[in-house]
Amino acid sequence: MGEIIENPLFQLLTIDQRSILHSNCSLLEFENEEMVFKRCGMAHFVYYIEEGYLKLISKEGLYDISTCSEFVGLSYIYSEERFNYSAVAAKGTKALQISAKIFRELMLQNTNFAIGIFNEAHKSANKMIQRLLDYRYKNIQAVLAHFFLEYEKENLFTLELTRKEIAEFTGYSRENITHTLKKLLEEDFIANHTYGFEIIDKEKLRNLYKNG
Repeated sequence: MGEIIENPLFQLLTIDQRSILHSNCSLLEFENEEMVFKRCGMAHFVYYIEEGYLKLISKEGLYDISTCSEFVGLSYIYSEERFNYSAVAAKGTKALQISAKIFRELMLQNTNFAIGIFNEAHKSANKMIQRLLDYRYKNIQAVLAHFFLEYEKENLFTLELTRKEIAEFTGYSRENITHTLKKLLEEDFIANHTYGFEIIDKEKLRNLYKNG
């Protein structure tokens, strides 16, 4: 947990404030497809992802993926609303679970920390808005190219998502996603392994997105 508290954003807190944070959070490790919180549950906690990723699922399906060094639940800090989505973890995901009440108090006490948190919340919202705009004016091949490029790591796409989830995320039907993935495999943009998709030619994917 000490390494997580060393995150630059948490370093904006005083030593005493970091001690309070440390006393009011827990480092959790999740199994594959383990529920972190359910939709309509009370938003008592904020989550900071130290390793792995969380799938955020609304009643319409998968709508976002939060990855390492991102926060989940920031939009509920100053409201008493219930979560309007569920969070499901990948195997081995580690996340810091922080009391929302303590988080609010630290933000009120420390202006620089509050600004940093607001910037993180804005970054998260802007990421989804930009994705919606990008997807709106692109064809399905370009959308999938963007999807792989956004979430690949060291040329290996290790997100364990079903075709249905990719379809929900991108706004296309499962049949269209399956057909397009097949074309990308046949044309050597990507390869499919038991442990995930591998990007064979990142530059080709970039051009596919640019021209799609």
